[in-house]
Amino acid sequence: MSRIEMQPLGAIAERVTVGHVGSTSKYYRDEGVIFLRTQNVGSGSLDLTDVKFVTPEFNARLKKSQVQPGDVLLSRVITNTVRVAVVPEGFAEANCANIVLVRPGPSIDARYLAYFIASPVAQRQLLRGRVGSAQTVVNTTVVKKWRLPLPPLAEQKRIAGILDAADALRAKRRESLAQLDTLLQSTFLDMFGDPVTNPMGWEVSTLGAICLEKPAYGSGAPSCRYDRSRPRYVRITDIDETGELSDKPRSAELSETDTEKYRLHAGDVLFARSGATVGKSFLYRREHGPCVYAGYLIRFRPDPRRLLPEVLFRYTQTSAYWRWVSATARAVAQPNINAKMYSSLVVVLPPREAQLRFMSVVEAVVANQRKQRAHLAELDTLFASLQSRAFRGEL
Repeated sequence: MSRIEMQPLGAIAERVTVGHVGSTSKYYRDEGVIFLRTQNVGSGSLDLTDVKFVTPEFNARLKKSQVQPGDVLLSRVITNTVRVAVVPEGFAEANCANIVLVRPGPSIDARYLAYFIASPVAQRQLLRGRVGSAQTVVNTTVVKKWRLPLPPLAEQKRIAGILDAADALRAKRRESLAQLDTLLQSTFLDMFGDPVTNPMGWEVSTLGAICLEKPAYGSGAPSCRYDRSRPRYVRITDIDETGELSDKPRSAELSETDTEKYRLHAGDVLFARSGATVGKSFLYRREHGPCVYAGYLIRFRPDPRRLLPEVLFRYTQTSAYWRWVSATARAVAQPNINAKMYSSLVVVLPPREAQLRFMSVVEAVVANQRKQRAHLAELDTLFASLQSRAFRGEL
């Protein structure tokens, strides 16, 4: 490709604006016009799991923030990533709040623009222009002045098509991983039944009663750059929805005494104790390498002679467990489950033979998951390479 012309986004977009900013809750309805917010801008697509609706009259008053198919939406409130999504064709009538809305002009392809915004180079440029102290936001003035490579429209569509294909492979791999997690949950219920109703009539106990020692809270030390000579520091933010660790480890400057105090042993189960992450769990395995754990996490050390840690962990992935979390967390002023509350969690104790049969299934599925994650990591590397080459004019 020949040298790519650079153009400010404001010059080639029909509109760059911020969605409605202000109080909106009084206009929410059970149905009506879709009302998108920052949290509805996912990574590459819209996330409608917690979407709101407003009255048609309110939507009509907010003409500048009305959304249409082909619009490119950026999360306005940010931490370390500007999320971006393209409104798909056929999307219903919608409006938005606290979102940067970009309506591409005729010389720019929406998918090309979204892929460029998601690229590392663009992210660095946009994050440098964020403003605010208590809450950092994307500055629309910066977005309008922001220059991006603009090859001919046909070339943009070709690049977007290549990236679409690569991204689809990643999406399929993520879906396969999600299906394996679902398989483990369904296998748990098939073998042990609902933990609440206990249809098998097995022995029950409380979590605190089947542990080798009292639960313990994590260290309050701040995290620091990862140092291979120190154990990894496991924080709430390192644990994803499936109980896996992120690929961005951190360390903590702990004394030798504290390192031993907070060191995790194989089979330890961590529970998040407050905020939006309350109820999240993590099972520490030897393959995670040396680890210590941070505050806002509570460590339980189940006795494997009574309940295998893997069985306990898989219980924390069931809907029955999450119903317990929701009910228990609501009992206090803000979402919070302390060690005493977690200790009262009722658990079923299937016969050891049944637990071992379940473990054989888990081991096979986990081995498959490791292969899938390794393949996904390769696809992520390939996608990043294609993305980088595309916007340098080398694809």
